[in-house]
Amino acid sequence: MKKSLFIISILINVLFISGTAFFYFKANSLANDHPFKLFSQRRTSFFSSFAVTPESVVFLGDSITDEGRWSEIYPGLNVHNRGVMADRTEHVLARIHQITKGQPEMIFLMIGTNDLRMGIPQETILSNYRSILKSINEQSPDSRVFVQSILPRKTAYQQQIENLNQKILSLSKEFDYAFIDLYSAFLDKDGSIQNEYSNDELHLKGAGYQRWKSLIRPYLGFPKNTNDK
Repeated sequence: MKKSLFIISILINVLFISGTAFFYFKANSLANDHPFKLFSQRRTSFFSSFAVTPESVVFLGDSITDEGRWSEIYPGLNVHNRGVMADRTEHVLARIHQITKGQPEMIFLMIGTNDLRMGIPQETILSNYRSILKSINEQSPDSRVFVQSILPRKTAYQQQIENLNQKILSLSKEFDYAFIDLYSAFLDKDGSIQNEYSNDELHLKGAGYQRWKSLIRPYLGFPKNTNDK
């Protein structure tokens, strides 16, 4: 009886260790890939079919950019939304050629918050960021580039985001690109994003896009709207 229990105990431990190892390697495999690979493939395929042109104003980033209906926010502009859900800096770098090939008039870039969520070291984020800016500078030198700060999210991210934004500011100066501080306009007293602008401490509600619109109007050549907050 004791021998049978001992064997069963060993089998249970083996199964537990095997299962843990499987999920560990599976999780790491997923972490090294785009978390929404098929979605990303569809989006980038669309981008190839409807290419950027020299008259384009490009909004480039992750889901925060993707969820903005920029053609409605700025009707009349030749807007191209190049946001992709769950994108990180490495993903934008991998597809930046789709944008630079079209030599767009303007590029509004915001990327990096998903890198922080995945625990990617800031050195890696900044290396990718530098490569993105370098690619634009070399491949589309006449494009006007506006580097937008990463927005606040949960309070726990405050220090990381503020540190990263300072370094992104330095990078933008290095390439002589304009830096737009959106962060401080969305920041709540507790270090998180204001509830007025987000309902999940990350993505934006309508009021958030209204605020974003008001902050970048001057860079698009529009006069400041006195009704904007």
